[in-house]
Amino acid sequence: MLTLYVLGDRALVSTVPELAKPVEGLVSAVASPAELAAASVEQKLFTLCTQHVGGNAQLVPYSGLKLYCDEETYGRIVDEHVRRVTWDDADYFLKDNAAFAYWVDDSAVAFAGTHPVGEFSGRVGNVMAGTLEEHRRRGYGKAVLSATTGELLRQGRVAVWGTEATNVASIRTARFVGYQPFATVFAVRLS
Repeated sequence: MLTLYVLGDRALVSTVPELAKPVEGLVSAVASPAELAAASVEQKLFTLCTQHVGGNAQLVPYSGLKLYCDEETYGRIVDEHVRRVTWDDADYFLKDNAAFAYWVDDSAVAFAGTHPVGEFSGRVGNVMAGTLEEHRRRGYGKAVLSATTGELLRQGRVAVWGTEATNVASIRTARFVGYQPFATVFAVRLS
């Protein structure tokens, strides 16, 4: 229903046509794009969306952070337990040939791969990762994220990471590998 990207000194807002004018009015009243990421502005945007749907629909707000990694910032981690994923049934994650898992005792305990980003797939890899809860805080996520990121960079692409603004562990993992913030994101979606 509404997505706001704040990219340094610029902002990009996407919304349904019926909300274009009210959102434009709210956004133009803010002194700088950086102020758009303030909680008070996010709340006003959420209220506009709620009023638009009549308050009957379930709306979900999202606040996130987008980070990128390139050759200059990349921190390679070499770990013999990290292997490329080649599962036949994981085609969605293997499309870029950039999926890796961390293996402990013949079990994959952490995974990182990419998912499609439409027409930008040839230039950008949208990376995601996860570690089984009982194996967290051991560096496994960092190792598979580094391997996936390194493969994307080897392919001449930019690696992008997105996470909720409150997910400190995710942000810390990405920063460790060399990811740098480039945008804050606020979105309102129908659940």
